[in-house]
Amino acid sequence: MISLNNKILLLLVLIVLSSCSFGIFESNDKEKQYLKGLVTQVKPKWFNSIKRFSLESHDGVASVNMFYDINPKLSLKSKTLSAFIHTVQESKYLNGFDIASGHAYSSKKLCGTYDSTKKYDRLISEPNFSIGIVPRYLDQLNKAQKILVFGGQDYISKYHRTHSIDVKVVGGYVERVCPKGACLEVGDWLSRLVLVGVQRDDEKFKSVATVEDLKKIVDWDYTLAFLKNGFGKNRVANNYYQAYQVGQFVDASRALSFLSEKSTFFDINRLKTLQKSCFTLYDYAYKNLSYKSISDMDTKTISNYKLKKNLENKLKAEGKDVIKNFARRFKDFYNKYGEQYLTCSKLVYSSNINDNAPRHWLFYHLEAVFLLQDLGFSYRCGQKVWTQNSIMSDSNPMYSKKNEFLACSNEEVDMAFTLAPSTLEEISSRGFS
Repeated sequence: MISLNNKILLLLVLIVLSSCSFGIFESNDKEKQYLKGLVTQVKPKWFNSIKRFSLESHDGVASVNMFYDINPKLSLKSKTLSAFIHTVQESKYLNGFDIASGHAYSSKKLCGTYDSTKKYDRLISEPNFSIGIVPRYLDQLNKAQKILVFGGQDYISKYHRTHSIDVKVVGGYVERVCPKGACLEVGDWLSRLVLVGVQRDDEKFKSVATVEDLKKIVDWDYTLAFLKNGFGKNRVANNYYQAYQVGQFVDASRALSFLSEKSTFFDINRLKTLQKSCFTLYDYAYKNLSYKSISDMDTKTISNYKLKKNLENKLKAEGKDVIKNFARRFKDFYNKYGEQYLTCSKLVYSSNINDNAPRHWLFYHLEAVFLLQDLGFSYRCGQKVWTQNSIMSDSNPMYSKKNEFLACSNEEVDMAFTLAPSTLEEISSRGFS
């Protein structure tokens, strides 16, 4: 039998279950040009596995996961692939994408901005392209592979929530990201590939094969200005700094070759391995964190010898620790499986509220705790507050993750869980990302 440790170590790989079928709609003449091989309605497969890990509607219908349930159908020969669009051209809102749920979410409202480099003098508001992800691919920053799509705006606006979109790739570029602050040194910037494509059967873009062709059709100066400023800026005190830079553009062949060689693609075998590993970890976490031991009980309750003995026997029969309270059990879990749990929480949905509400809320708070840490926050036991974990001059955080919760009492750990969701809401309202 494979040990839990060995099972958990398998979770760095990911695959996708896919079996998409062609959707059937009533279409007008304007839409018929898109129906050649482009209309693919996505059906749920990923969440049709084990019910306690499924994301469902209130009536028990499994949701579609737009990362796992779409076959990307990448063709190096024809330079085409299938994408999921989360932000439509000229949208007033910029959306993000969550892999674990497979859903887009509203990230920020686009209120208009100006070019921080002052090379573009007009207002920058909505994108003149659609923004999406390539299913089953993680980029160099371990995020869903980003793609920009020009054309097909009317069609995409109508069908993007339920259908994948066929795209012809015409190139790509290196996007440099400053995670926080001013990023004054070259090494402070992170880099990833972003693909650029056109909606495959849009007549206006039919002859576009390269980025140079694209420049002749769209307002390219505006496009570049949006890529550098439209996704947001970093605020330090009362100053704003550029958070995105646009690097070298490459042709479609080089972009797709780089995607194939440097990005992470998850085939079916890998997906099964990840899903099984994360499910095992989630079940282990729930078994070990969801119950009250004798140490968690009120003193007046455990003074009753009979009740105490019955609880001891019950916990022992279920293979649970009789003595360790929640704080000690959580610290053990955090030290042994914290990194693996964080990885799983980003990639695999943990609980179905329709199946077991108490289980769902346990994972809700657990994920909030780990997300805060991943965002650079640390819990101060004595003050009972989450604070930003400052980076020191040697580039290390002030408070080591290894020592997190080490000196916390049972009450203080409970408070860390209680405060985590509201702290996330607070920092989100302040524009922290």
